[in-house]
Amino acid sequence: LVLPDGFNQSLNFIPPTVQSLYFHNIKYQLALDSIPATVTRLYLLDGFDQPLNFIPPTIEYLHLQNIKCQLTPDSIPATVKNLFLQNGFDQPLNFIPPTVQWLYLQKIKYQLKSGSIPATITYLFLQEGFDQPLNFIPPTLKYLYLQNIDYQLTIDSIPATVTYLYLRDGFNQPLNFIPSTLEYLYLQNIKYQLTPDSIPATVIHLHLLDGFDQPLNFIPPTLKYLYLYNIKYQLKSDSIPETIAYLYLQEGFNQPLNFIPPTLKHLYLQKIKYLLTLNSIPATVTHLYLRDGFDQPLNFIPPTIEYLYLQNIKYQPGLTPNHLTFLTFSNGLSTTYYKKYNP
Repeated sequence: LVLPDGFNQSLNFIPPTVQSLYFHNIKYQLALDSIPATVTRLYLLDGFDQPLNFIPPTIEYLHLQNIKCQLTPDSIPATVKNLFLQNGFDQPLNFIPPTVQWLYLQKIKYQLKSGSIPATITYLFLQEGFDQPLNFIPPTLKYLYLQNIDYQLTIDSIPATVTYLYLRDGFNQPLNFIPSTLEYLYLQNIKYQLTPDSIPATVIHLHLLDGFDQPLNFIPPTLKYLYLYNIKYQLKSDSIPETIAYLYLQEGFNQPLNFIPPTLKHLYLQKIKYLLTLNSIPATVTHLYLRDGFDQPLNFIPPTIEYLYLQNIKYQPGLTPNHLTFLTFSNGLSTTYYKKYNP
């Protein structure tokens, strides 16, 4: 629901089905009970000029454009976890409460510097059009998300303390800026065409997320852990390097498994869409992990599987193969039960 400039009526007409509310420079003076409890996402757009003490504790996502109201450390309620500072925002960031964990920065006007971002921020998203150096990132930050930003990245752009880097849809720069300290790399449907030298040898875990649509011949031989989500690229027999030791097929994956190389021993399956049959798993796989959310009958498990790990899935009596050497149950609470089978 969008309320335009000059709007001057009580908000008690808002139906309980509305979850997102947009305010321009409205005239109606807002109070703490103005916004229905069903609204979880609030947008304060260019020109908005009222104190923010009307924001109810039910708001989880707050979007701020170039508002006129001067923000103070008590402006944002502690219940807001996701804060978006968007096009034209031009105020210091010292108003951000320590309870905000996710911070999204788009094309803001305020020039960021060291100390601008609170050390309590866990996840930082630099969104499309962001065009400032990254030397403002605090040394406490671990998770960094980059969309199609305008700022040209260099080898010293990302602090060494960042260990999880997400390159999201539309990202279009070479990856030679990735520091040697990075261990976890997540790629969505980026525009930049990857080559065999794109990924540093220090990256241990590579996640190809929903929509990824490039051949996998860029994967370096040093990579051991590969995670595939609902990618668009159609995999074939030579897509996965033989150097991959651990293959994770994650939620939404929906392709036949005939691309798995004969060298792979450890296969992890989460809530994949592809329906498995007895011939789905190559005979060379000996360790099979069915992870949280897996929801298919177990009659696809071939006799070549020696180690079966069931993690917080609905156990199906009578469908567990008798040929197993080890069967491990994990209830999701770090408690593991082992059963040794006699051949």
